[in-house]
Amino acid sequence: MENLGSILISALFSGLLATVVTLCWQRKSKIYDSKLRIFETLMAYRYNIVCEDNVKVLNTIDVIFHADKGVREAYTNFWNETLKTKEVNPQPADKYLKLLEEIAAALRLKNVKWDCIKCYYYPLSLQEKIESEFFLRQVAIEKALNESQKK
Repeated sequence: MENLGSILISALFSGLLATVVTLCWQRKSKIYDSKLRIFETLMAYRYNIVCEDNVKVLNTIDVIFHADKGVREAYTNFWNETLKTKEVNPQPADKYLKLLEEIAAALRLKNVKWDCIKCYYYPLSLQEKIESEFFLRQVAIEKALNESQKK
């Protein structure tokens, strides 16, 4: 009878321990996946850091990387750089790339360094497409303004 009690207690304890370990592992894995998703988006749009998707994930850094001091500091430096006028700083790209480097370090991506991060693919045809779409929007806005003034 005494042996049965110890078997039951050890079975319950091992089951509880396995559940706790699984829940902790899943939570840690979910946090890592969130961080990686942010990093992937930031890397994908590093040619255009004002892209809407990029801005959305930048605004989640404080929450997702709350425990990563280096990332938070790099984000603050980037944020402060964006507040400067164009005369002082025409583009906060270096601070942005430093943020990406800090995130890569926080994710333990050892081979993703500054040289890798600063190089990106941005074909001329994509630039032309973006400029054309901007021009067409400007024309449409001007047309709408002219029509509203005629009324």
